[in-house]
Amino acid sequence: MLKLIASDLDGTLLNRQQKISPLNRRAIAKAQEKGVRFVIATGRNYARVQDLLTENDLHCDLLLMNGSEVRDAGGKIISAINLPLEPLKQVVELLHAQGMEPEFMTNRETCCIDPPEAALHSCALRMQCFHPGISYEEGLKLAHTDPFYTALRFVDGLEGLYQTGLELRKIVSYHPDTKVIDRLTRQFNTMEGLVCMSSFPVNVEITNAQAQKGWGLEKAIEVMGVRREEVAVFGDGMNDYNMFTCFPRCYAPENAVEPIKALAKEVIPRHDEDGVGKTILRLLEEDETPLE
Repeated sequence: MLKLIASDLDGTLLNRQQKISPLNRRAIAKAQEKGVRFVIATGRNYARVQDLLTENDLHCDLLLMNGSEVRDAGGKIISAINLPLEPLKQVVELLHAQGMEPEFMTNRETCCIDPPEAALHSCALRMQCFHPGISYEEGLKLAHTDPFYTALRFVDGLEGLYQTGLELRKIVSYHPDTKVIDRLTRQFNTMEGLVCMSSFPVNVEITNAQAQKGWGLEKAIEVMGVRREEVAVFGDGMNDYNMFTCFPRCYAPENAVEPIKALAKEVIPRHDEDGVGKTILRLLEEDETPLE
């Protein structure tokens, strides 16, 4: 019996317009009506999912920043795992050496220690990930008004970041060369206390080594009284890998990266073809079908 559904956002639940489609929204609503809990499991922080929740009148549990933070449907923090501070200087040096701009996700907002024009470049690369097929110039135009850029808090270096008193949960940065990303990922994964994953082939996402989606969801279902086999998870990127290894009922859209599709119980229609919603509706129907 299905009791909980956890879904990634970008490339999974969201379509090319970065929206939850009507079919996906109906499927979530139907699941919740039947008493199935819904969890958004994303690399984003709370600030970057609030508009999405409001727009869709969606009330659900949240697994944020790749498991660094868990919040209930009311936004209350249930658990949090911060970045270890000791390796941050080296992390920033490695990113800057590649011309990359680190963004620091915190318990309240996202901070940047680089100039606004550098952050704008990084956000343009992010827009290209969110809207596949657009040019860098088109991404740059979108970035100027996107909340991922406009809501950034600019501070003066790491010292300025520490002085904010904010709790550091995650670092994210972008580079158009996937070979650079692969090399940095290997380097970061050798640093004590850190793990580096990716939502997209052109980004790195660095968290505490204990902060991963699957482990965070395991802790959450223990509190909820839900068994592992009663959980279905959806994801498309390498930051979903841990979730797929922890939960056998795992579903990957056709647009997912190959390692995720290889792990999946089933490859479902693409994120822009309502794959999540169609699969949720089917799973609910299967639960209602009596065994012969």
